[in-house]
Amino acid sequence: MSTSLYRDSQMEQELHSKIDAAANERHGGAVPADVQERITTEKQHIFGSGHGTLLAVAAKLAEFSESRGCPVGFRGLTGNLYLSYLLGLAAVDPMELGLRWEGCLGLDGTRTPQFTLNVAGGLLEDMAAYLGELLPGYDPSGEHPAIRLCPHALMDRIWEARRGGSALTVGDLLSDGNLIARAYRDDVAGIPVLGDLEGFQDLARQLEPESFSDLVKIMGLCLAPEVWFQAERLMGQPDRFQRLIGTREDVYDLCVRHGVGGDDAFHVMRQACHGRLSPEYKDMLAAHGISGLPWDTLCAAGYLYPRGQCADYMYWALALLARELCPCQV
Repeated sequence: MSTSLYRDSQMEQELHSKIDAAANERHGGAVPADVQERITTEKQHIFGSGHGTLLAVAAKLAEFSESRGCPVGFRGLTGNLYLSYLLGLAAVDPMELGLRWEGCLGLDGTRTPQFTLNVAGGLLEDMAAYLGELLPGYDPSGEHPAIRLCPHALMDRIWEARRGGSALTVGDLLSDGNLIARAYRDDVAGIPVLGDLEGFQDLARQLEPESFSDLVKIMGLCLAPEVWFQAERLMGQPDRFQRLIGTREDVYDLCVRHGVGGDDAFHVMRQACHGRLSPEYKDMLAAHGISGLPWDTLCAAGYLYPRGQCADYMYWALALLARELCPCQV
């Protein structure tokens, strides 16, 4: 059964109200104009293309998991949607990350969003049963499921930490310079993602990240080893993180900085992040003056992960690290 054809008007109406309430709560009742425009646009595309129930189901799954003591994480492009952030599907504001909604929904807004949620393994069976209640007849084991639940060690640890008495509400975590430094200087062997990514701390020590966004780029770099060569060539340069390509959105940003139009930049990003940049786009990029290290990186990239996914992993990994460093403050 296609979830895009499954419509529940009551569930969708509830979702409208839930989105508006979450936006007002997050912004103290005064939602900024650019944020409201983003919310309105995403709503128009999601509901107008028949995917409102799909988003409502994903949000209910996140609530179900949270009610049992664990948030959800995500894979893929779910985090490009500001609605995902409002509904608890993404931990980091996509507008602060520079993520376009088009990355999830396509340039015309009609692409079916795919919600792949990282969940605690101990909750997987109950969540799968709940998904069956929400979408009777839906088979999540198909080739390209619109909603998929995946057990992940990071969420297992978050669940364990919360059951141990910590709510893991970390406040200023993303701007904590000391925590950012300790993520690559201290022993993080027990922290999922930070301790599992081959070369993460070595690359970070070479590049010396100063912000959460810098860490996100390094995580993307670790997941795309064919472009590791950038680290050595950028060491010690003051603008190294602006020039570093670690995630697919870095390709988009690079193109825009060189005067490539938004739609073309989007198509270049989609091609380059799957390692298949066409001759036509290569010629266009060369005409816009993209050369040297950025050019070498674009030509070498095989698969680049979405910035939002890398940010979500990094957020929860830092939350665990913050708890282990000072449990009383989280």
